[in-house]
Amino acid sequence: SKLGVALDESLAELDPADRQLLQAKYLEGGTIRELSNQSGLTEKAVESRLVRLRRELRQRVLDKIGEL
Repeated sequence: SKLGVALDESLAELDPADRQLLQAKYLEGGTIRELSNQSGLTEKAVESRLVRLRRELRQRVLDKIGEL
């Protein structure tokens, strides 16, 4: 599907550390506390980064869908 292709391509374009954070949260079900412990970031920083990454990923996917 267009969405699946756009999502895969958009994830591949992210910084590896950012991609890993998203995967740990949404594919592996990690908690904010677990992600904080793993990354060395504060819980607030993890939450802020996830908000930014969701916004960035959403825009990348929408841009790619528009191009397909």
